[in-house]
Amino acid sequence: MGCVPCHNASRSATPLGFHAVPVLSATTGPISAVPIHAVFLHRASFAVLTILAGCGLPPPGDTPCDGGGCSSAVVDAGVSCRGDGDCSGKAPHCEAGAGTCVECTADAHCASRRCVDHACAPIPDSCALALPLSPTMEGIRVEGTTRDAVDDVLPACALGRGAPDVVYRLEVPSAGRLSARVVPASPTLFQPVLVLASSCGAQQAAEAPGCAYAEDAQAEPVISRDVPAGAYYLWVDGDSGTSGEFVLEVRLEPSIPGDACGQPLPLPLTGPVSAVEGTTVGMNADEVGSCGGSDAEVVYALQVDAPSGLELRLSPLDEGFIPVLYLRRAGACGSNAGADQLGCDVGLEGAAGLFVPRLEPGTYFLFVDGASAAPAPRGRFRLEITRLPPLEAPSNDGCGSPAVLAPPPGGTGRVVVTGDTRTALNDANSGPCGGAAPDVAYRIPLAEARSVTARAVPVAGAAYKPVVYFRAEGACASGDVSALLACAGAGAPGAPAETSLDRAGPGEVTLWVDGTGTGAGAFTLEVDFGAPVAAPANDTCATAQALAPGTPVSGTTAGAGDDTATCAYPAHAVSADVVYELEVPTASSLRVDVAATASSALQPVVSLRAPGACTSEAGVDTLFCTWPDVDEPGRTTRFFPSVPPGRYALWVEGDLLSRGDFQLDARLGAEVPAPANDDCSGAALLLPNTPTAGDTRGAHPDTLGWDVQSVGGTGLYAPDVVYRFDNPSPQARTLTVTPDPADGDLLRPVIYVRGPGPSRCASENVGIQVGIATAPARGAPAQLTLPQLPAGTYYLWVDGRAHQGGRFTVLLQ
Repeated sequence: MGCVPCHNASRSATPLGFHAVPVLSATTGPISAVPIHAVFLHRASFAVLTILAGCGLPPPGDTPCDGGGCSSAVVDAGVSCRGDGDCSGKAPHCEAGAGTCVECTADAHCASRRCVDHACAPIPDSCALALPLSPTMEGIRVEGTTRDAVDDVLPACALGRGAPDVVYRLEVPSAGRLSARVVPASPTLFQPVLVLASSCGAQQAAEAPGCAYAEDAQAEPVISRDVPAGAYYLWVDGDSGTSGEFVLEVRLEPSIPGDACGQPLPLPLTGPVSAVEGTTVGMNADEVGSCGGSDAEVVYALQVDAPSGLELRLSPLDEGFIPVLYLRRAGACGSNAGADQLGCDVGLEGAAGLFVPRLEPGTYFLFVDGASAAPAPRGRFRLEITRLPPLEAPSNDGCGSPAVLAPPPGGTGRVVVTGDTRTALNDANSGPCGGAAPDVAYRIPLAEARSVTARAVPVAGAAYKPVVYFRAEGACASGDVSALLACAGAGAPGAPAETSLDRAGPGEVTLWVDGTGTGAGAFTLEVDFGAPVAAPANDTCATAQALAPGTPVSGTTAGAGDDTATCAYPAHAVSADVVYELEVPTASSLRVDVAATASSALQPVVSLRAPGACTSEAGVDTLFCTWPDVDEPGRTTRFFPSVPPGRYALWVEGDLLSRGDFQLDARLGAEVPAPANDDCSGAALLLPNTPTAGDTRGAHPDTLGWDVQSVGGTGLYAPDVVYRFDNPSPQARTLTVTPDPADGDLLRPVIYVRGPGPSRCASENVGIQVGIATAPARGAPAQLTLPQLPAGTYYLWVDGRAHQGGRFTVLLQ
C-alpha cells in the first residue's frame, strides 16, 4: 500500500491522530498484514485508531494529512479524539483539553444533569444516592430532573401517588434559616413538591413538617425553616403524577428572633392584662393554624405561672391585614397535630380572638399569623391578653379521660348522651372536615364488628355548628389523616352533624364532637349501633366486576375497604374503593361518567390503571386519575383520547372520605387525535360572525386562566385549545363557546383571552389576561364580552372545569 494524497472530505469524516498502538509496529512503511476491515466489526466496543499507510505517526496535536501524501484508515483501539464524531458507546464526547473520549463534558449530557470529572453522576433517586449539598448564605443552585426517577415517597401535602422523586442530602454546618425553592422548567407540565425531613426514607418524608407545593402555576414551592446544625434530606417530588426538569435553590441564613420556634419572643403574663405590639413584615412563613394563617408569623413563648383562663385579642394596625391567631401546647411549638393546638381564629371582620377556659402552669406558644389571600398578607398588630379565673373543663375534655359509649345490650340499638364543649380545650381536629374548636372525646368499645352512626344535635336555638369524626384505635389524639376514619360537619348553625362507619371493630374507636371555627356549645349525641355493612362484591382486584362498555351499571363503595391509593384528597386518608375490569379490544377513546345517586354522599374519584397493574400505585401505571368539579362534587367525568388494547382496572373511590352509591357509564369510541391548535404555535384563526367548530378532547392541558369569582374554574387540569383573532380598531368583542349536544355534554367551558401580541399567548401572568368567563353548567355556553378592546391580535383559550373536555362551536362577534 503506497502513500496517496489525503482529501479534506475524508478528514472531516475519518477520525485522525491516535498514537497509542500497542498491538502494531511503530515503524514507518507499509503495514499490509493488518486486516483493516475486520477491526470495524467492533467499532461500538472500542475507541478509534487511525493507521497510516506509508507514513510515520504524527506528533501530538498535528494532523497526519498536513503537508503531504498519506492515506488513512480507521481501526478500533485507544481513546484519543479531536471531536465528538471520534467517540461512541459509553464515552460519546470528546474532552478537548486532553483529547480523550469521555462520558460527558457538560451537565446537559447527563440524565442526572450532573457531569463530574467527565463522568455522569447517578440520578439521586433514593436515600443511598442522595446528592450531597452544603448550603451557604450566598446560596447554591443545581439543575435536576425527576423524569427518569421512580416514586419513592408520598409527601403529606401532595395530591395523589405516582410522581417520581429525587433526594438531596443537605449538610447544615450551623443553626440558621434553611430556605429551598424549586423552579420547574415547565410549570404546566410539572407541578413540583418539596419535602424537608430530618432523616431519609418514605415514612420520614411523608410525615415531615417541611412540605410545600405550588398553589398555582405562577408560584414555586418554597420551604423556609429554622433548623439546628445537622444533616437533612430534601425531596423534589411532583403533584398529581407530574415530573420534569427543575432548578433547585438552597440557602442558609441567620435566624430572626421571633421568626420561628427556635427563637420565640418571651411573653410573660405580668398582670391582669398584658399587651404587645409587633409586625409580621420581614418574617417567614413556617407554620399554619388549623383555621388558616399560611403567611409570615411571629412566635411568642407565653409563660403561665398559675392555673388561668385567658382571653386573647389580636387587632390589625395596617389596612388590609387579616390577622390569624393560634395557640399551641407546651413543648409543641412546631407541631401541627390537632391535639397540640388549643385554639385558632381568623379576624375576617377585624380582630381575631380566642377564649381559653383553663391553662395549667407552663410555657405555651402563641402565633400571630396572616391570611395569605388578604390585600396585605403581612402587617403590624396589637396583641392583648386578659387573665381570667380558670374554669372547670368537661371530664372528657381529651384523650386522657374520654367518656365511654358502649353499645346497648345485644350490641345493636341507640345510645343517647348530652355534652358541652364551651369550657373544653381544642384537643384535636378532623383535617379535611374542619373541627378546630373546643372538643370532647368518647371511647367506643366494640366486642364484634358493628356499623356505628354518630349524630350531634345542638340545643334548640344555638348557633353552634358541630363537627363529628371517628379516629382509629390507638390514634385518639393523632393529627395524622391516615387515622381519620370518617367525618362530617353541620351544614348550617344549629343544624346537626352526622357521620358513620360501615364496619368498626372488634376493638375500639374514638368519637370526637368538635365545632366549626371557634364555635362551641351544648349538644345531644345520638349513636346508633347496627350490623356491619357487607363489602361490595368488587371490593378487590381479585373480584373486579367486568364492564360492558356502553351499558351503565350501579355500584357502591359503602362497606368497601381501602385497597389502593389514587388522587383522592386528602392523601393517606382511609377511602373506600371498588374496582371494575374494562376490556379494550382495539385502540379506542374512553369516556367515563360516574355520578353519585340522589341520596349518596359520595364525591367520586376515578382512576384507570394499565393492564396487569390493578394494585400498582406507580404513576407510570396510571393512565388518568380524575376528581369532581368543586361546583358539582357528586359527579366525575373524563374523556381519554387514546387507550391501547388491553384489560384495564377502573377504580372508583371518594374524595374527603366520602362513600356511597353511584352510577357508572363507560363508553369506548374512535380515537381522537390532538388538534392542530393545541398550543400557541398552531393557534386557529377566528373570523367575525363565522361559527368555528373545535374540540379539546384530544388536547393537552397546556395553560390556565385566572378567575377569582369561580373557584376551580381556571382550567388547570382540563385539555385546552387556542384561537387568534384580529381587532383592527378599538371596539367591543363578544366570544361565545357552545358545547356540542352530543360530544360536548361533559364540557363546562372556561374561556379566557390574552394579548395583544403573540408573545402573550402562552403567558399565565394574570396581568396579561384580558378577560375570563365560565359556563354555568356542563353543556351550557360560556360567553365573554370585552368592552372597548384595544386594537391588536388576541388569543382565545377554550379550556374546561376539572378535567372536562368536549366538542364545541366558537363564535366571535
